[in-house]
Amino acid sequence: MRRMRILAVLALLALSSVLVACVETPTPKPANAPGDALHDPPAAAHVPSAAPAAPPAALGTTARFPVLPMKLVVNNVARHETHVLELKADATLWGDGSAVGKLDSEHARVVTSDGAVVVAVADDGKVLAHGHATPMRFEGDDVVAEGGAKMTIDERGQVLFLAPGKEATHMPIMVEGYVVAAKKTALLLTVLLAMPTE
Repeated sequence: MRRMRILAVLALLALSSVLVACVETPTPKPANAPGDALHDPPAAAHVPSAAPAAPPAALGTTARFPVLPMKLVVNNVARHETHVLELKADATLWGDGSAVGKLDSEHARVVTSDGAVVVAVADDGKVLAHGHATPMRFEGDDVVAEGGAKMTIDERGQVLFLAPGKEATHMPIMVEGYVVAAKKTALLLTVLLAMPTE
C-alpha cells in the first residue's frame, strides 16, 4: 500500500508539468475533489466492494481490460529518476520491484494488496478514483477529459496528451511490451499513476 502511494505521488509529480502546460483553463473543483493528491486528498479512502477482489475470470485479450504483461516506465527528468509500474501475466502489479496490487480486468478496476479499490471504470466509461467521479472517461480506446483533452498511446507505446487545437505532447511515460490489444489496459494504468493517493 505504501509503495503504491509513493509510486503514484512520484508519477504525479512527473506528469504535472505536462498537464499544466497543456490545459489552459482548468475547471474549478470543490475541496477534496479527486485530482489534487498533494493538497486535497479525497475524504473516503476507497469504495468498499460487495465482495473481496478476486482474480480475473478470464485473462488475455478477451477480457474487458486485457491482462497482457507490460511495463509503464515513468521518466522524471527534473529529478533524474525513473520508476516502473509492471503488469505481470497473473494480473499482479509491481511498483519498482515490489508488489503493490492487482488488475481486476473483469470488473475494470485496480485494487491494492489489501483489497482497496484505487481506480475503477464504470459501465458508461466514467473513471472513478477511490470511489469519486473524475473528469475523465474512456471513449473507445482513449481517455477523454472534460473540455476535450485526450490521452492515447501511439504504436511505439509512447503515451500522448492531446489538448484541443494543439500539437500532441509526449507524456513522460513509455509502455514497454505495448500491443494494441492492450491499449485500454495501458491507459488505465496511466490513469492510475495520475490518481490522487489516500
